[in-house]
Amino acid sequence: MLGFLLLSIGSRSLAVSAESSSWRSGWIGEKFEDKDEAIITAAKDLGFNALILGGSPERLREFMAKARPAGIDTYWCFTPSSPKSGDPKLFEQVMPEKDQEILKRLRASKDWKHQYGGEPAPGHEDIFRRPLPCFHRKEVVEETKDAIREMLAQCPDLKGIAFDGFGYQNYRNCVCEESLSQLAAFRKSHPEMSPEVAEDAFSLESLVGLINGLADFARGLRTDIKTTIHIWPLYLPEPLYGNRLDLDYCCQTVAWFFPPYWPPDKIAKYTQAVVTEENKYFPRARGIPFLGIYIGKKNLPDKPLEQFRSELQTIFQNDPSRSLSIHELADVVLNDPYFEALKTALRENP
Repeated sequence: MLGFLLLSIGSRSLAVSAESSSWRSGWIGEKFEDKDEAIITAAKDLGFNALILGGSPERLREFMAKARPAGIDTYWCFTPSSPKSGDPKLFEQVMPEKDQEILKRLRASKDWKHQYGGEPAPGHEDIFRRPLPCFHRKEVVEETKDAIREMLAQCPDLKGIAFDGFGYQNYRNCVCEESLSQLAAFRKSHPEMSPEVAEDAFSLESLVGLINGLADFARGLRTDIKTTIHIWPLYLPEPLYGNRLDLDYCCQTVAWFFPPYWPPDKIAKYTQAVVTEENKYFPRARGIPFLGIYIGKKNLPDKPLEQFRSELQTIFQNDPSRSLSIHELADVVLNDPYFEALKTALRENP
């Protein structure tokens, strides 16, 4: 079974990975401000290194003051930003007509398995429902830099920044005027590529270049700032592209939030790839398996407890460092059976 094979892929084997200490991060939504102390205490008990949340500088400073005595690092979560002045729709990504039609059909259907930026369910076409800013537009890049600059200036004790929401609405490309112009220049400089290969290569290269460029920008502002990301929405031609990112901790999905839940062999395969290929491109990078779970969310399914237990076991059996990133961590630690399941899995897999 794939879940129990010890593969040697890229620059590190699983045996070597066991020599590394674990790194665990929890992502926290904005509706848990009155639960800070409980979440921080539980995170410390579980051996988590970092908690990740969005919000204002005031909110981050308040949270850091609570987390620091517990030895928990605070990371600020951010997404690409459209310019505050003017109509943000002017900076939205544009999808090809065929993808716009797919989205219309999905919205009209009552029987579809939307994965909210995760891998499409087998046999289903999927489009991310929410518009995303086009990061080929320099205005979006500059606005995002401004947001990073402001947060680091107002929160000088912040340990790190966490990328989220960096990707394409259709998981492949954008066809706005600026994107097509840059694609044309890319094709001209790569005449050896077919149009299809060039389009995929351009889309991935520009996405990776954006994230690495913003990470370099942040390090230029503060040399000690740490960087992490949850790869979301996925890039469909290469779902596990995260090792191309020059970040400290790259959280890549190995078990998604929603049914149909991923089978153990896929979770094992993805976990192995995330941890063994982490240094294929950059020496600083750590590959962190990401597990998605929601409990008690309106209009979203609760992940069954037994499914959660099974996913944890498969991940830890295939990542000797026992590293992990979870969203929504608050849902887990504030629900006793799930908290005990995670605590037990960590105890049984030291």
